[in-house]
Amino acid sequence: MEADAQGIRREQRILREKLDRLMGRINKTEENLERFTGKGAESIRSQYEKSMAADRKEVDDIKAKLKMLRQAAQKPEADAPADGEAS
Repeated sequence: MEADAQGIRREQRILREKLDRLMGRINKTEENLERFTGKGAESIRSQYEKSMAADRKEVDDIKAKLKMLRQAAQKPEADAPADGEAS
């Protein structure tokens, strides 16, 4: 059972790192978009908006996965016998 918990923690760490990278990319893209103004910038802004929308969707997906992993990590603790009880 410890291996399962360790696997869950590892998966959570990987997802959090990916979430941090995505959030950083979204923030950097938003900052860069502020610099693009004028008629010629519309197509560039449009491309960046699509990219950010995809990144935001992935962020939502990762948050949902992290929530499921948290619930999965809590469930074995609730099912485990208390100290001193026989299995």
